[in-house]
Amino acid sequence: MSRFRTGCRDVKFPIVPKHVSSGTKQGERQMPETRTVGIRHRVKKTAEGEARPTQVAIVANNKVVTLDLEDERAELDFVLGKFPIKFRDVEPDEDLTVFAKHHIKWRKAKKDEDVSNVPEAHKQLIEKKLHVAHRVPAAYDGLKAGDVVAMSLGGSGDYLAFALSRQADVVGAHIFRIPPFHLKDKRPNADKDKDAELMAELVRDQRQLFRPVTPRDRDQLLLRIRYRSFEEAMKARIATEQRLRQRLIGEIFTQPDGLYPEGDLEDAFKESKANDKILVSQKAEEAARERDMLAALEKLEAFKVMGPVEGVGTRIAGRLTAAALVNLGRFMVVPDQAEIEKLRLEATEWAEDAVALVNVERKPNEARREYYARVEKVLQSCGHPTRALELEQAIACLDQIRKLKRQAEAKSCNKFKAYCGVHVLTGGKHGDQPEEFQFPRRRSDAVANWNGIARQAFFLVVDQFNKRAESEWGKYLRRMKSNQRGIHPEPIKVPSLNRDGTPKVNKKTGEPILVTRYSDGHIHKRAIWRTATRFAEWLFRELIKFENGATAKLPAKPPEPATAATLPSPKFEATTTALSA
Repeated sequence: MSRFRTGCRDVKFPIVPKHVSSGTKQGERQMPETRTVGIRHRVKKTAEGEARPTQVAIVANNKVVTLDLEDERAELDFVLGKFPIKFRDVEPDEDLTVFAKHHIKWRKAKKDEDVSNVPEAHKQLIEKKLHVAHRVPAAYDGLKAGDVVAMSLGGSGDYLAFALSRQADVVGAHIFRIPPFHLKDKRPNADKDKDAELMAELVRDQRQLFRPVTPRDRDQLLLRIRYRSFEEAMKARIATEQRLRQRLIGEIFTQPDGLYPEGDLEDAFKESKANDKILVSQKAEEAARERDMLAALEKLEAFKVMGPVEGVGTRIAGRLTAAALVNLGRFMVVPDQAEIEKLRLEATEWAEDAVALVNVERKPNEARREYYARVEKVLQSCGHPTRALELEQAIACLDQIRKLKRQAEAKSCNKFKAYCGVHVLTGGKHGDQPEEFQFPRRRSDAVANWNGIARQAFFLVVDQFNKRAESEWGKYLRRMKSNQRGIHPEPIKVPSLNRDGTPKVNKKTGEPILVTRYSDGHIHKRAIWRTATRFAEWLFRELIKFENGATAKLPAKPPEPATAATLPSPKFEATTTALSA
C-alpha cells in the first residue's frame, strides 16, 4: 500500500498493479501533459429520482474526454486521481487487495456454475446470494500534476472545490473558478449541458475570467460550509421546539379531566423542553456547530474587522461573512488603465523641468503628489512662479488619477450594496424613481436580485446597534434619526401612487388613497436602513484593503459615502496660454 498526505490525514491507496494501463509504454519517459479540466457540479439525483451526475470535460491536444461522476465517492476518486475509466476481466488467483473495494465489479453466480475452483477472496455473499468478482479497473483518471481545473463560483460545488484545491497543493495542479455571470455571457445558448467543456476551453484561452482558489479562499469556503451546517442545526432545533410546543398545547386542551390544572403554559413549555432528550441533543449539536463556525471565522479578516464592533456577535458575523464577504473581488470595478497611464505620463511631462530646477530629494516611500507639493513650495519661495504652476498641473493630473480610482471604488461599493440589498433604487440604471419606489423590496413588477441572507444580516446588525444606544454605531443610528426628523419635522398625508406615477383611487368612493409618511415608525425605519447602508460601505472599504494587500484599521467614525465628480482634463486652454505668456 502507498501512503501520502492529503493535508488533513493519511490516506491509503492501492498501488496500481502491472495490469493497469497508465497510458505510457514501459521504459519510456513522458513529460506530464498540461490538461484543462472543466467541472460542472450537479446534485446527483433530483426529487423525482432523475440521475444528474457531475460532468467533467478534459481537454488535451484538441481532444475532449467527458466523464460522469455519479456520486460523491466518484468525485473523491477523481480528486485523488483514482477514478476508473476502463475495466478488464479478473484473472485467476489475482490479488484483489490492490484494488479499492468499491472499484471491484461483482456478478451473481449462475445456478449450474462450478465455483469450487474460484479463490475465496473472489467470492462473497451479497443480499444472501453468492457473487463472483468479475471486473477490475484497467485504467484510472483524475486530478494530475499540471492540470488546470475550472469550476463555477458558488453553488453546490464548494465541497468539491475545497477538496480539489487542497489536493492540488499536493500533486501540483491549479484550481480556478469563474463567476456565473461571466460563464453566462460566454455560453452560446441557454443549454448548460456543455458548460464543462466550455469552462475547460475558457480557462485555456481566457484565463483572466477566472479566479484562482488559494488557501485564503479555502478558509472562506470552510466558513461557508460550516455556517451551512450551523444553520441547518439551528433550523432543526427551532422546528423541534415548535413541534414540542404544538404537542404540549394539544395535550393540555384535549385532557379528559379538564384544562391544565396549575401553572402557566410557558412554565409547562420550559419544563417540557428541559426534559425532552431530542431537543437537548439538538441544542448540543447546534452549540458544537457554532464552535466549528467560530473556529473557521477567526481565521478570516472579516472577523478581525467586525469583531471589535459592539453588537456584532459570532452568529451575525458568520451569517454576514458567509453570505456576502467571501470573494469580494467579484465586486471590484477596475478604472481605465489607459487613461491612468496617460495621466501619469502627462504629470511627468509637466513636472520634469520644474523638479530639475531645484535640488529637493524625494523621501523614502513618499507619494509623488506629496513630493511635488514640497517642490512647488520651494519654487514659490525661490521666485519661480511659472515652474510652480507647471507642478500644479502635474498635481492636478495625479488628483485626476485619484478621482478615477475613487470613482471605481465607489462603483465597486455600489455593486456590493446592491448584492446585499442595502442600496437605493435611484440613479444609474434605475433612473429617477419616485421616492416611494426607491426603497428596495419585493414587488410584483421588479426583480429582487439581492442576497436575502446578507440583507437580513445587515438588518440584524443595525437592530443590535439600536439596542446598544451608547455604542459607536448606536450613536450613529441616533444621529441618522435626528437628521431624518430635521428634514421631515412632521408626519404628512400623501396620495399612494401606482407604478406609473398615477394616484391610487378607492374603488368605492373614487377618492385618492392617502398614506402617512414620516411618522415616528417611518423615521425609525429610514434611519435603520440608512445606517445599514453606511455600515456596508464602511465594511466593504475596510475589507477591500485586505484584497489589495493593505492592513485594515477601524476608523474613528463611520465614513461618509464618496461623492467624487469627474474632473476636466488638467491641460486646458487657459492654463496653456498663461504658461506660454
